[in-house]
Amino acid sequence: MPLPGVELLTELALDLHWAWNHSADGLWGRLEPELWAVTHNPWVVLQTASKAKLEDFLGRPEYRKRVETLLADRRRHLAGAERRLQQELVLGVGGWRLLRALGLEPEVCHLNEGHAALAVLAPRFSTNRVLREYTERYYLPAAAAYRKRGARKGALAARLVAWQRRLVEHWDVARFGALRVETRGDQHQFAAEVYLGGLDPNAIRVELYANPVAGDEPLRQAMKRGRELGGSDAGYEYRASVPASRPAGDYTPRLVPHHPEAGTPLEAPHILWQR
Repeated sequence: MPLPGVELLTELALDLHWAWNHSADGLWGRLEPELWAVTHNPWVVLQTASKAKLEDFLGRPEYRKRVETLLADRRRHLAGAERRLQQELVLGVGGWRLLRALGLEPEVCHLNEGHAALAVLAPRFSTNRVLREYTERYYLPAAAAYRKRGARKGALAARLVAWQRRLVEHWDVARFGALRVETRGDQHQFAAEVYLGGLDPNAIRVELYANPVAGDEPLRQAMKRGRELGGSDAGYEYRASVPASRPAGDYTPRLVPHHPEAGTPLEAPHILWQR
C-alpha cells in the first residue's frame, strides 16, 4: 500500500521549479542531509529515503503542513503561468496573424509590457514546430531518463549518487603531471600524465579542449588511457592526436567527470585544467 503523503513529496520533487526556487530545500535537507548536500536533487533524495523515515517526517504536523503549503504555492504559480502563456499566444501570435489576414504589415510592433512578446516569433517561427522540437529533443529524453533511473527501486539513481559522492571525496586530490607535445606531419600528438588519486579511471574523462573558431562548436577530443605510471597516486599517461591546422597552444588537456547515464556538467560540475 502506498505511503500516505508520498504523492505530495513526489509532486514537489518532480517540479523543476526547485532548480531556481529554493524554498523547499529545507524539506529535502531534513530527509537526507548528507545526500542533499552532495546532490541537491529532490528526486534522488526521495528515492533514497527509507519508508520508515518518510513515514516519520510525513507524520510530523509541521513538516506535513510545510509540504502542503509549498504545493499550494506551486499550483497557484502553475495556474497563473498557464494563463499568462495563453494570453501571450493570443495577443502575440494570434494578433500578428490577424494583422496579416487583414493585409496589414506593420513596420513597428509595440510589445505592451511583454504581453504580446511572442509576436516577434510569429513571422519567422511555427509554434507547432517549436513545440515538436522541444518535445523530441528535451522532454521525451528527460522522461525516458526519469523512468530508467526509477526502475528497479531506483538502482541506477543509487549508482549515480555513489558516483557523485566519490567525485566529491577524491576530486581535489587529482592532478596533472608532465605534458609532452610533438608535431608530426599534419598532427599534434599530446601525452599527458594524470594522477587520479582515489578516482576510478572509468568515472572520469581526460580530453583535449580548444575554444570554438568562427562560430563552430568547441573541440573536445577524448584522450586514451595508456601505460600506468609508477607511484601511489594512480597515475596514467593519456594520449591523443589532433589536426595541426591549429596551433598546439590552442589545445589544453582537462579532466572532467564521466558517466554514460549522467548529465554533465549539471550533475557533476567538477573540472580540472592542466594549466
